[in-house]
Amino acid sequence: MEEQVMEILAIGDEEIQKICLGTYCPKNCGASYKLGKMVLEKMDVVTVKKTEGSNFSVVAEPLPGPPVIERPLDKTVGQDLLFGKVWKWLQDDGEQVSSIGLYGMGGVGKTTLLTRINNELLKTRLELDAVI
Repeated sequence: MEEQVMEILAIGDEEIQKICLGTYCPKNCGASYKLGKMVLEKMDVVTVKKTEGSNFSVVAEPLPGPPVIERPLDKTVGQDLLFGKVWKWLQDDGEQVSSIGLYGMGGVGKTTLLTRINNELLKTRLELDAVI
């Protein structure tokens, strides 16, 4: 079908070149009529194919994004013990931890700890449903 459309477009370009100067009337009315008739027939075939065929509104889905996105983090000091505890809970399948929450005063390193955990998840293949 694509080859036929390309042929029709090529014929159409030739017909445009044959148009009388300034009057926009074709020199060969019969050829112009045949070309218009071919285009109409092809449009009917395409309409039938679209109604018979599957729904092609979505041809390809975009790839899902990565489960974890790396965040910039400076070197941390004094969080190895807390990181070890939280990381152990994440890796332990026996306890089946469904969620982990961190709380504390402002400035104690909650966000930094979570950023470190986030970046560590990139290096390992833990099966987590969601990382927020």
